[in-house]
Amino acid sequence: MAILKKSNFKIIETKVISIKNINNFQLLDSNHIRRLREPKVKQIIKLLKAGKNFDAPIVVTKNGQTTTIDGQHRMTAIRKMIDDDPTWGIEVSLYQYENKNTKEQGILFKNWNSGTPQSTDDFIQMFSTTLPFWNKMNLIHFTQNVGMVSIYPSPDELHFRKWVGSYTAATLRSMGGNSLTNEKFLEVVKRLDISNDYDIFFDMCKDIKNNLPSIFQRGYRYATTTGIAALIYVYYHTVSMGKLDDKKFWKAYHKTVATSEQYYEALGMTGGKATTDATKDLVTLINKGLKKQDQVIVK
Repeated sequence: MAILKKSNFKIIETKVISIKNINNFQLLDSNHIRRLREPKVKQIIKLLKAGKNFDAPIVVTKNGQTTTIDGQHRMTAIRKMIDDDPTWGIEVSLYQYENKNTKEQGILFKNWNSGTPQSTDDFIQMFSTTLPFWNKMNLIHFTQNVGMVSIYPSPDELHFRKWVGSYTAATLRSMGGNSLTNEKFLEVVKRLDISNDYDIFFDMCKDIKNNLPSIFQRGYRYATTTGIAALIYVYYHTVSMGKLDDKKFWKAYHKTVATSEQYYEALGMTGGKATTDATKDLVTLINKGLKKQDQVIVK
């Protein structure tokens, strides 16, 4: 069996962090790490105030400035402790890597945190700058016409994973939604055409906002993951593909879908089968609101 060698690093056994050097430490670029958990920071502060220290080392890279790779919550707690009491300090152990660029720092973060539970949003956040689709969605063209998009959305923002994930499922003809692994999801998003796919997605979101603005609000009855996946799938394979005029689509939608309690109840279910069933039900309802010559087949 081949021996897997470690990346070069040197161990600095101990270092005192205090008001004198706390500003020499910076957190890793937020584009490459998951969101800080404030409850975790508060828990660490509580332990520090009780006189506890850390058994595990803080992992850093040094490339002009010292950047924290593993230990974001601990370093944030240390900074808050020093802000509250400038005379306070703590002795810590450091693992230090030398001369790592931004991309290498992101990889190191992933490696050091490979055993730490993280959400899909956390994973996307770590690699968001490598996604042209994400970068383009944050331009004024999209945000002014559709709304702000976020990996960690507030109630009035579009959830990147939910909306783009539903769009990729439609392009892949995955009626049951997007059940890809985190790594596979990134691969699929990277393959999206930054011009053609982006334009289709932009036009779709703008049209949905104009005709069903409430779906962009968290808590709206049709804004569930299942509901959005079904809507985007059907819209993509009808309006976006030129099979149905958008005005006819929305007239049928408001006539039959918005008044169907059965469809509304179905959107409370989750999973691949639930999404497939909801998508098929949506097609049936849309066709009920169309004249026979306009009815569509969606597979």
